[in-house]
Amino acid sequence: MQQWSRVIQWVGILAVLGWTITAAQVQGLVNKGVICNQGIIKVKGVLQSSGQGSGKKEGIDNEEGILVVEGNAFVQQDSLLGRVEFVRDRDGFIQIIPSITYASVYFAGISRKIIDTSYHRALVALDTFVTRSQTQLELKPSYPIITLGRVRHNGWINPARLFGRVILLGDRWQQVDGKGIFRELELNNPQGAEVVNGGGFRITTILDLKRGIFQNTADSNFVLADGAWIRRTPDAQLAHTPIFAGKVSIEYYGNGALTTGPEIPHSDTVLQQLRIRTTGPVTADRSFTVNDTLWLENSLIMEPDPQLRFTLTYTPLFDPVFANRNAEIEGTLYRTNLKTGRLNRFNNWYTYVVFPAEEDRGAVRRMSVRVKPQTPPFPDQNPQMVERAFEVHAYDEAGDELDTGFALTFGYGWRVAPYDETQGLPVQNIVLQWWDGEQWKVIGKSDTARVDTPWAYGKARNVTALGYFALGPRGEVERIVVNMRVFLEGPYQRGGQMRLWLHQLGMLPRTPPNIYPYNLDPQRPFIRVDEIPDSVVDWIVVELRTLQSGGKRIFRTGFLRYDGTIVELDGKTPMRLEAGNYYIVVHHRNHLAVMTKQKVQIQPGVASIVDLTRAQFLYGGSNAAKVVDVGAGGYVYALIGGDVNGDGKVDRADYDGSPQSSWEQRNQEGYIEADSNLDGIVTTKDVNLNWNNRGRRSLVP
Repeated sequence: MQQWSRVIQWVGILAVLGWTITAAQVQGLVNKGVICNQGIIKVKGVLQSSGQGSGKKEGIDNEEGILVVEGNAFVQQDSLLGRVEFVRDRDGFIQIIPSITYASVYFAGISRKIIDTSYHRALVALDTFVTRSQTQLELKPSYPIITLGRVRHNGWINPARLFGRVILLGDRWQQVDGKGIFRELELNNPQGAEVVNGGGFRITTILDLKRGIFQNTADSNFVLADGAWIRRTPDAQLAHTPIFAGKVSIEYYGNGALTTGPEIPHSDTVLQQLRIRTTGPVTADRSFTVNDTLWLENSLIMEPDPQLRFTLTYTPLFDPVFANRNAEIEGTLYRTNLKTGRLNRFNNWYTYVVFPAEEDRGAVRRMSVRVKPQTPPFPDQNPQMVERAFEVHAYDEAGDELDTGFALTFGYGWRVAPYDETQGLPVQNIVLQWWDGEQWKVIGKSDTARVDTPWAYGKARNVTALGYFALGPRGEVERIVVNMRVFLEGPYQRGGQMRLWLHQLGMLPRTPPNIYPYNLDPQRPFIRVDEIPDSVVDWIVVELRTLQSGGKRIFRTGFLRYDGTIVELDGKTPMRLEAGNYYIVVHHRNHLAVMTKQKVQIQPGVASIVDLTRAQFLYGGSNAAKVVDVGAGGYVYALIGGDVNGDGKVDRADYDGSPQSSWEQRNQEGYIEADSNLDGIVTTKDVNLNWNNRGRRSLVP
């Protein structure tokens, strides 16, 4: 077949059997052969072409050309490369657009552009997708526009409908800009996409973040219209808070866990629905408010770290939906609307509050419930309690906390599978208990608890006080005062006293730091004092063991006074411990731990005195500690100093063999483990103490 390279000006219909064209303007074009466009073809009327396109014997080869179409287009080939423009610009008219693959495709003009899906495939733009101002594209629900490259959108997608999806599906970084309107915009590009040139486009229905990061900024941002949704999987992120033009809803879905991000509005009135449908839990990165529906198929964690306590505020009158009974809100849920005579569900299906009548409700208008699974009850760890902590508060309309004037039923639940929080207690004996400031007391009238695997649950009626709740056996749980005495070698001075250097210098932290041994105590993050009491040398940890090695281990953190007594956080009261028979171990952050030789009976009516300054009471005898004085009763022993790294032995790593050693930390001031004599500064005195005790190790099994 002979081909010609020509410039063609045509006013009728051009039927082409085989042309190489550098420039042409035709009224219509019917191609039954092959056209190789190496310039510009402008088709003012209908474009019709059959064949396979580039590299084939029929169709339009447009790889090096520009094809401009003002009329309808009917193209059967799978792809049309190069640059293709659909530009019909007559009000009240339509333009049919082939749903095929393009390299670069441009849309302009006010005529409605209807994507023809006769061949049941999506329109794909490999390199560039552009719409001009006032251009309208109309899509069907099942056939999106797929873009693998640059997107510049200034037009409208389905202006009369709520659907019409554009998918960013590249395998390289994509850019998006323009002032147009998207109905549904989906990011499914692991390399991500960037909003550029100031952004400004609007999404009216859904922003669906499936894969990759959507890189928006304060300067290049986009608008989420009133009523729009953000959907996000664990494989995608949003870089910056979008511009919320009104209400917005959020759905988390897909495989895995995720942490919330800038998609969560900062305003208390913007977020309407929150749906959690991920296979793993969702962790909050801030406090926020839900004003419509809260739907949970997995857990929402509001306390990602012991130092971060966020609050979920929930304003609707109806309850959160626990679509999966295993789902729960870990942390604080604050409800601002409460019903009378019906359940008000809080952190899970089994945790609720009921006001039987209006007079029982009193002035209560709002309540907060904090639940921590697998956590000993705060503020006081107790081995005889279910391992689940509750904190409950009530408020009036003005937000002021109420202590009295109400009587409610409190429903509670705890897990028995896949982990068992029951701690071996008989379920039928477990009742609600309340912390009165000193000890746990039974409150209200608890029904017999039941098991509905993986939960156990019960309720207590006529609850008239709030604060810290726990679940424990019927009867009061009592702690016994135990008088304990121990010395530390580092700060010891003769006469049965230790120096108070750290207290005098104001270096003692008000919360025990996250280091050994304080991090042995699961209650450590909740231990705080407003000020360090007088006469305190340092923080200390007491451990109760049912066996010398292994068995149940209970940890309590308190203060060590100058006279060696171990006291509660008030700095005066001897430490109170759980009833039972235990070996007692004492831990300090840079001294070797010691343990009692025999079990200590801690029972009501039994005077419990533990003097660990005497070798005869120590496991390992005189080898377990160090003589520091001679008193009326003989030698006085103290915990051996110099275990800087808390590994149970004093060796080179403590005095000069590591960056944390006393030698490497010399001249440093503060609350530092390398400061073995506790004078607030690391000097050669500390190095000498380490060196003198080299080779010593704790004898605690």
